[in-house]
Amino acid sequence: MKNSDNVSIEIRNRNTYTVQRQLSPIPHIHSDIELIYVKSGSATCYNDINAFKVSTGDVFIAFPNQIHYYLNSEYGEYYVFIFSTDTIYGMGELLRDNEPECNVISGVSTEVVELFDKIVHTEGEYANTYKAGYINQLMAMLMSEFNLVPRMASNNTTLHNILNFCEDNYTDDITIDDIADALHFSKYYISRLFNKKIMISFKMYINTLRIKKACDLLKQSDEKISYIANESGFGSIRSFNRAFEQIMNMTPAQYRKAYESEVNAL
Repeated sequence: MKNSDNVSIEIRNRNTYTVQRQLSPIPHIHSDIELIYVKSGSATCYNDINAFKVSTGDVFIAFPNQIHYYLNSEYGEYYVFIFSTDTIYGMGELLRDNEPECNVISGVSTEVVELFDKIVHTEGEYANTYKAGYINQLMAMLMSEFNLVPRMASNNTTLHNILNFCEDNYTDDITIDDIADALHFSKYYISRLFNKKIMISFKMYINTLRIKKACDLLKQSDEKISYIANESGFGSIRSFNRAFEQIMNMTPAQYRKAYESEVNAL
């Protein structure tokens, strides 16, 4: 990951346990489990074409190779765990071949919350070993809450390749025609995939990638907003401001100020 707020398009062979203030609006897909505990706040979690509203005390899970992203994420505290199915003893095949009918558990128990806290706060020489044990306990408790059904065949691999191409090229003036030429797909097929599988347009997806980069730059530098707009791939400050407010529900200046206030409060 580039920083603690990022959720990459593809993550391999690395378990991450982070606390985030907001959840990523960028649709992503990977071969790991992604587990969210809402310590405080609320969001709408999208998993493939299904939408789930979560708030304080809820858990959301995305199984391997399910497209997922988060919209309307309030500023709060979210535990975000991403880990390989091989981390979970005796469940690897079960997790890869099945998926939940519903990806949300509302109001988890005190015992579950304690395990989430242990995973986040455990430090020291053997922290990773302890965390692997805690995540196994956590999954053993959570799995009894999910009704699993066999995974249906999908074209997510194709979409995965398209998303990765977008991730590599979003700061350029990228179009669906560019993807079609590079990956040898029909542009109409690509457009249908976005609308059917991600439920947003290609343009909106590219803007979410650009706004995510802009958020990183707003936090990591003192550069002018006009410079950040250009570095993020926007042709004008006007289009940047409009897209930023649409996705983040605040202006770039307000976002930078909120982040600076949080840092100063630490």
